Amino acid sequence: AQFKEEPVILRYFVCKCLGEFDVIDGVPALLEAAKTYRDPNENQVRLAALESLALLASKHQGDLKNPDVLPAVLAAADNEEPT
Repeated sequence: AQFKEEPVILRYFVCKCLGEFDVIDGVPALLEAAKTYRDPNENQVRLAALESLALLASKHQGDLKNPDVLPAVLAAADNEEPT
């Protein structure tokens, strides 16, 4: 499937914004974005989601109240994709 670039850019922007807020309501969406890979263009979205999770974790002393965060980050660290 061929993806249009505009939705990818929008998802990237949303992920970046969710990390800037001081609430953890966006964590499930960020986790989903961090795990979604349908096209190489989505790597930038995945990276933005992981960066936002890290930013939120730093704002909340590491407690994002979601047990899926650590497994998602570890899976990303083990990913063969250099991004």
